[in-house]
Amino acid sequence: MGDAGSDPDDWGSASADPESDEWGDQSDGDSSGPADAGAEGESNATAPTDTAETADEPAETEATESTRGSGDDDTTRDVSNEVGADADDPEVPERYVQVDAFDVAEVAAADAGAGAIAVATADGRVSLITSGDRRRVARKDGVIDVAVADRVYVLSGAELEAFSHAGSRVWGVDVPDGQSVDADPDDDRVYVRTGDGEFVVVEGRTGIEAGRFEQPHADVAESPAVAAADGRLAVASWSFLTVLDSTGEQLDEQTLSGAVTDVGLLPGRAVVSLKDGQLVGYEGDDCLWEIDGDVSWLADAGVAALAARVAGSDFAVDADGNRHPLDGVSGTPIAATPSLDLVCTVGSGTATVYAAVGRADESVTVTVESESLRPADPTVVLAFTNEGDRAVEVDATVDADGASVASSTVSATIDAGSTQRRRVSLGPLSADEVTVTAAVGDASTEKVLEVQEETTALHVESVLHGVEDGVLSAAIDVENDGDTSVTGVTVGETTVGTLDPGESERVPLEQDLPSGAVTVRADGVDPLETETTVPATPTGIDIESASKGFLSVTLHNDTPVAVDDQVTVEGVPDDDGSFSMPVSIQANGAYRLALPVASAGERSVTVETSGGRVSERLSLTRCSLLQDDADRGAASRGVPAAAPTAELPRRGLDRLPTRSPTAATAGPSRCPWTGSIRQPTPGEASCSKSGWWWRTNRPSPSSSSSGRTTARTHSG
Repeated sequence: MGDAGSDPDDWGSASADPESDEWGDQSDGDSSGPADAGAEGESNATAPTDTAETADEPAETEATESTRGSGDDDTTRDVSNEVGADADDPEVPERYVQVDAFDVAEVAAADAGAGAIAVATADGRVSLITSGDRRRVARKDGVIDVAVADRVYVLSGAELEAFSHAGSRVWGVDVPDGQSVDADPDDDRVYVRTGDGEFVVVEGRTGIEAGRFEQPHADVAESPAVAAADGRLAVASWSFLTVLDSTGEQLDEQTLSGAVTDVGLLPGRAVVSLKDGQLVGYEGDDCLWEIDGDVSWLADAGVAALAARVAGSDFAVDADGNRHPLDGVSGTPIAATPSLDLVCTVGSGTATVYAAVGRADESVTVTVESESLRPADPTVVLAFTNEGDRAVEVDATVDADGASVASSTVSATIDAGSTQRRRVSLGPLSADEVTVTAAVGDASTEKVLEVQEETTALHVESVLHGVEDGVLSAAIDVENDGDTSVTGVTVGETTVGTLDPGESERVPLEQDLPSGAVTVRADGVDPLETETTVPATPTGIDIESASKGFLSVTLHNDTPVAVDDQVTVEGVPDDDGSFSMPVSIQANGAYRLALPVASAGERSVTVETSGGRVSERLSLTRCSLLQDDADRGAASRGVPAAAPTAELPRRGLDRLPTRSPTAATAGPSRCPWTGSIRQPTPGEASCSKSGWWWRTNRPSPSSSSSGRTTARTHSG
């Protein structure tokens, strides 16, 4: 193949989708994911983050572990006391902290690559998770499997697509009857297993087909477990373990002692889990060790160790079969990066992400950000910056000459490349100057702070912009109303610095709903707070059964900012029908929809809005729609009346004729289907067999904002 898609019968177009950015919500372009290939033509779409509660704690039970040498079936040695024997190995993390948690639908597939984890849910959302960041990279129906390397590979239907870590589509190829996908970042190969019993090999960078070969033991009824790493492909089918190179040439093959459930690769090792709960490590043809402990999950690849769930607890199993507890991780794992720096678990509808942490070393620097002290509020701000590539724990010591220190030790857990600030309270000031010293390990910093005598003043005001996807956009205005300069100004976690007399600064910010107060601090100024409060659910919902066979839905926004949301109605136009559309509701406004009901009878109708964390559900049960007066209205329009339980012709939203708004509002119009005449309505667009349709967004009587065309609604 010359390039991806050169054979249209098998592969299809490999060009990037020009509208790929629509699959992920955009955020700052500088938040690109790790190991992003950065191919030409890629865009930099990213997705925002949200949080949820942590997963359930797993049951803690003991596992029995044994090790045996190759060819020595009768000689075993108990290694249960060797758990964590290599705990000091720097490549095996000692402890984890939770860095993210979010609500998740049923997980359809998950995979991990260097520094990133991809999770695909049953509703078609594919998210990429890194330490401290999560973004949606794709939205695809019918996702079968995902894989992660320098790109995110999504197999859905008969198509394999590649997305950058930033969320842009790089290429797509057709793979008929694809069953699974695995990516090997070490040699840029992607393996797609098909239902025809073969592997299709694709270049990850280009999407070009690099070869095909038969699946080992394809005649076995069950689907094989597959893992790719280090230029090798391991295929475990029933009781056979086969290791191949990227061309399909066999390197090793073993007949296992039982049926396999999963397979993983370590450098020079292949590890399999069996249905009887055993975990077995092989080097070539030699069986090196066995663990008996009810193994229920195994990662695909590892550098120093493989993540595994043994007897309900999470461990890292190294190349010698030693177990290292994943301290701090709870829940059922679904993916772990090869270096074990990230682990993702699920439990009770929540996905939780854990990052490995180490002790602070030369990668952490500390600075004293305060410029002066005020006797009424003697606090100093310390900033800790982690310049390393892994999260670390910090225990800093603080001392002051000229004042006492309320707490001489400051602790923090800092993500890679992040900065955290801590405020340290000082005791009574005994001099005009205070020398503050902060130390992390062998590194320390020292700064002399002047004690201010004159009080300065700040004026703080919040400006609310709008709500989108459950996030409030706002800004904080800070102005110096005093006669002297104010130093050390911070707005929340944002550093402003110095404000001279009469000078002001506007600091933009976003807050997950429910929003709240923002604290503004400065040297010599009492802490100030400004409110940005907007309810977690700003959209109220009213629904009722209207006459003439329509469902009336009204969305109320009682907040002082506009709300962009998504509304979904289940139960119209019939029992199994649904309707969904984006809406934009003005500040203190309302948004009304009138939806046709195609069949009579009693049923449950549910209306829901969803904007990230903004969610309100109202269920109207046993609502009798299409009452007798609706039938009489239908008869008056020349449509035969139906009994309350009779089913009328379905009126779908996708069969509406269109007319220009100008023509629709020029004068009285006659519906070609019903013959009814209707006077023009501002924004009216067209009629259909079920009535007249128009676009509207009407503000509440208390709002002075004018309406604007944003949505299609229906009225009889």
